[in-house]
Amino acid sequence: MDEITHEVRLENWKKIAIECGKRPEGMSARRWLSENNIPEKKYYYWLRQIRRAAYNEANLPTQTQGGALPAVRFADVTPSPAAADDCTAHDSAVMRIGCASIEITPQISDTMLIRIMKAARHAC
Repeated sequence: MDEITHEVRLENWKKIAIECGKRPEGMSARRWLSENNIPEKKYYYWLRQIRRAAYNEANLPTQTQGGALPAVRFADVTPSPAAADDCTAHDSAVMRIGCASIEITPQISDTMLIRIMKAARHAC
């Protein structure tokens, strides 16, 4: 199957998976699939494909418009122990990823920082 056909089928099965997820409370997926004439084996095959595509999209760096992966630059942001003790509400770090700029203050939670880092993969 060529890539375009795969993508079209994947989108179609995404719609089916969404509808299956909206089935009435208490109704099993098996029953919903049967009532909608959807082969169970095909459904679960495509559900795996959908999950795989979502995982790959979330974990791979995005490409630039020219097709190349963006350059990765690292900077040392580890403060000395004395400087870490002197952090105030006005101290912050700024990350620039492509066209995105993210300011991070010392008050940020670990959870929020992880969310920002995941979202930054998809920036510009």
